[in-house]
Amino acid sequence: MSLQYPGTAPNQMANLRDVGAPGSALGRWVRAGVLWRSDAPLPGDADPSLTGTLDGATWPPRVVIDLRDPKELHDEPHPLAGPGVDVVALPLTGSLAPAEQLRMRQGRTSLAELYVQLLGTAHSWLPVLVRTAARAEGPTLVHCAAGKDRTGVSVALLLALAGVPRPEILADYLATGDALPALRPRLGFHGEDLAAIEHLLDVSIPAMTAVLDRIGPDPVAFHRDQGVEQDDIERWQDRLRP
Repeated sequence: MSLQYPGTAPNQMANLRDVGAPGSALGRWVRAGVLWRSDAPLPGDADPSLTGTLDGATWPPRVVIDLRDPKELHDEPHPLAGPGVDVVALPLTGSLAPAEQLRMRQGRTSLAELYVQLLGTAHSWLPVLVRTAARAEGPTLVHCAAGKDRTGVSVALLLALAGVPRPEILADYLATGDALPALRPRLGFHGEDLAAIEHLLDVSIPAMTAVLDRIGPDPVAFHRDQGVEQDDIERWQDRLRP
């Protein structure tokens, strides 16, 4: 029997939210309608602007940053690709060394190890992430498969760059925990494949804390060290801050 998150239909995105939605933990730090995060959109998903998930928003978003590996797409076009939507492929796990990718697929990598490894390759993807989000003309959706790990690290970096405090960044990451029951059937894992990654299908305070510790007390300096341009830093800060 498939687990269903209360109020979530099988054809509805399970982990979609506006990071700066009014009344949210980040509402005082982040402008609404700028940064959205989610699990992977699937063909046939309901329009979230009509289901109450994104009240008052226009769907689809203007820019979509897809953090998945090309193999996860199965040679299918992105479900949101079309006129007026700029889909940017930015595969994060592809930046990891082959040995680390194998460890992850075999379930031998912890969440903390995975997150820190992604930060270790940030120079290859973070400049594109910030540049794309900073120069978007409309809402930017960042997603991977579950909207938890690759998305969690990416959104944490974007929030830290805009000056959002650590507790609020952690709270936004942990909010995915409420969506986990509905996420599992959407990820398509079964049997041995599911057992191999079961330890990764959760949120982890130590893992995200490790990310924030690695970013350090000066997120701007961290981003500069990874090759992010100053103009993109300032553009993003202007976009996201209320």
